[in-house]
Order: sequence, then C-alpha cells, then structure tokens
Amino acid sequence: MNTQFALLARFEILRLVRNRANGMVLLSLLAALLCGAWFSGQAARELRAQASQQATDWSNIVKKRQQDAVALQALPTRNEQRTLMAAFQFARDDPAPSRLEPGGGLVLSVGQFELLSPSVRVALESRYSDGRKSDVIANPLLQELGLPDFSTLVLLLTPLAVIALAYGLLQEERECGTWRLVCMHSAQPYRVIAMALGVRWLAVSAVVAVASLLAFGLDPGSTGQALATWLAAATGLAALWCAIAALFCFGRVSAAACAAGLLSLWLLANFAIPVALAWAAERVHPMPSRLTQIVELRLAQQEAEVHSEELLAQWYQNNPSHSHPSKSTHTWPVSFIPRYLSQDETMRPLMYAFDQARARQFEWLQPLVWLAPTLALSSAADQLAGIDAPRYAAYVASVNQFEDAWRDFFVPKIMSYQGLAPTQFTQVPVFHATSLPVTSPLPSLAALWGSACALILVFFAFCRRSGGQF
Repeated sequence: MNTQFALLARFEILRLVRNRANGMVLLSLLAALLCGAWFSGQAARELRAQASQQATDWSNIVKKRQQDAVALQALPTRNEQRTLMAAFQFARDDPAPSRLEPGGGLVLSVGQFELLSPSVRVALESRYSDGRKSDVIANPLLQELGLPDFSTLVLLLTPLAVIALAYGLLQEERECGTWRLVCMHSAQPYRVIAMALGVRWLAVSAVVAVASLLAFGLDPGSTGQALATWLAAATGLAALWCAIAALFCFGRVSAAACAAGLLSLWLLANFAIPVALAWAAERVHPMPSRLTQIVELRLAQQEAEVHSEELLAQWYQNNPSHSHPSKSTHTWPVSFIPRYLSQDETMRPLMYAFDQARARQFEWLQPLVWLAPTLALSSAADQLAGIDAPRYAAYVASVNQFEDAWRDFFVPKIMSYQGLAPTQFTQVPVFHATSLPVTSPLPSLAALWGSACALILVFFAFCRRSGGQF
C-alpha cells in the first residue's frame, strides 16, 4: 500500500512539474505574491518606524517646551499672556501620541490599518471640526487603484491558481480516452484524482508560504504565532478550493465548462456573497446616517457659537477656584475653550456611533463567515493585524478617555491664566491602550478547514457510492 502510494505521488508530481502550463501558473502566482509581500512588508516597516519616531519626537518636544517654560519663569517680570499662550500652543499643537498598537500580522492588512487612522490627534479644539490640519490631501481614485494588501492578493489569487491547475483533470482524461484505462487497472481510481489535487494543494500552499515568509520577514514587529495562524488560514482556503475542484470531477461536462463553473463560483464567493452578507449586516445593525451626522455637527457648532458667552460664564461658575480676579472680559483662546468642550459633548457620541455600528456588524458576521471563505480569510487577516472593527472601536474609546484626561490637565491651567510650570511637565498625560480586546481568528480558521473537510468527505462518499467509476 505504501509503495503504491509513493508511486502515485511521484507520478502526480512529475505530471505537475513537466506540464509547462502548470509551471507558468505557479510562477505567476509566486511573482504576484512576492511583489505584494515586498510592498506590504515595506509599508508595515515604515508604519512601525513612524510610531517609534513619533514617540521620540514627542519626547524632544516636551523637553523643548519645558526649557521654554524655564526661560519664561526666569524673566524679571512674569508675562501672563505669553505663559498662557505657551500652555495653549503645547496643548493644541503637540499632544502626546495616541497610536493604535498593531498586531503581529500587520503586514496582512497594512492598507486597511492606514485607512482607519491608527493615530488620532487629540487637542483642546474639537478634532471632528477643527482638526483638518492633521489630514493628508490625497487622490481618492489613486487610493482605490493602489496595490491591494497582501492578504487580499492571497484570497483573490489562490483560488484562481487552484482552478487553473485542477479544472480539467478528469475531463481531459475522459476526452483523451485514458480514464477508462485508469479504471481498468485500478480498483479505486478516485485515488488518482485525490492524489493529483493533493499535490496541487501542496504546490499552491508552498508558494503562499514562501511569499508569506518574505512578508512577515520584512515586518520587524511580526510574530511567529501570527505567521502560523495565517498559514493555517491560507492553506485552508487552498484546501477548500481543491475540494470544490474535486466535486466538479463528477460532472459529465467538458473541461471548458468545468473551468467556467469554477470561475463563476469564484466570482460568487469573492464578490456576490460577501456583498450580500454585508447588506444583511447593514440591515440588522444599520450604520448611522452621515447626512444626519453632518447636520447635527453644524447645529452643535452654531449652538456653541451663539451661546459662547454663556458657556464661558458657566465654566467659571462651575470652577470658581480657577477664576481670575482681575479679568472681567476674556479673549481668545480662553473665550473659545468652553465652546470646544460644548461642541464635543454632542459630536463625540455621534462620531463614535459609526465605530460601534461597524463593531456590531463584524460580530454579527463572525458566525456566518463559513458562507464566504474569502470573507473568513480577510476577517482573520484583520484580526491578526489588530485592525478588526471591535478592537478599533475600543481604541477610539481609549482615545476619547485620553482626550478627556488631556483636557482636564490643561484647561484649568489655561482658563486660570497660570500656564504650565516647569515642574508640571512630568505630569502631562500619556496615552496607554493596554486593555484593547483581541478578537480570536479561530472562528475563521474553523470555517475554512471545516468547509474543506466537509467537502472532502462528500467527495469520498460519492466515490464510494459510485464504486470509483465516475
């Protein structure tokens, strides 16, 4: 039995290698994935370097601000306005970095990571209406046509490679008249098809593994656990499509018709079914209206502007210990800070509702990822990269808490015209997001491998029922 198995495996390996078309398919897949791995790896490396550089730059900024405060304190006469403006400019222009810490598989979804703003700028002003200076001007069309993430390339190209390698295995044998000879000389001819598909699964998995090793090797923050989980998910996707190709062997159709059927199924699995599931998630957990949000934002701005004097007086009434005895009228920036605080009381819940809706949709879709294998793989990639919707919503909540702490530290010092003393720079709040949830990719792995194993069992059940004569 072992000898027959070894001979059959050797024969199928030779048949795969000696077919130039198969070699072209595998080389094309390897070239495309290596290209995607290289660019994604470099992008992940740059993102992590930016985070490290940002922390270093902020440390230097704090030292410079502290030196300026010492110089102001050393002046013969204390300049109240300059001290006030120095504290305000520090609080507005140089907030502590508040970055989302990526996961060990950042290279898989680095484009998605950048798209969702992993670094949120907090300040005294509202970041929803007055934070435009931190945005990057870019061409949306070029963003759409840019190089996809490495995980996107894998989930799109891996099924195509399996289809190209396996779509006409049995059909070509039938058309050439050699399949009858195989059935005559073998009591279980289905083993030939099973071995052929198994060899092709190993070949495609090896290509994906080589490209994944390059991608994770270029990312200095990658982890072995993330790599192992990703390889398990990617090879599960390849196994699923090999099992689908095996079931198509039962069809009494030509090789061209088999290829057309597999490609149609690929289109459904990659585009139609995920869109339908996303539509269903939107119906169950609808996203807030962006038009309503814009209207509410403008109303909050208008309301705060109309009642700016009342808000200023109310702030000093609620905080009598920070009032200035010699100040009867207040100018910018003191007069504007209560307005910003009032705006955010309305704007922040409106904006956070979008992140909460995305998180609920993601959680609702998790039990249904087995309906769309590509959706399962993309979900696993986002989870390994640390950019899945529940984690990002928790990150935004942490940023909101940090913004409150930042304002609680600076606002009283500015409103009381005291500014920031040199000894107080060590007390400046720092962002810490240590309790962010980590969503497990195990449901996606179970969906991929569970579907693959189920289809493999169906294949062998049909083979046993037909006695191998198919």
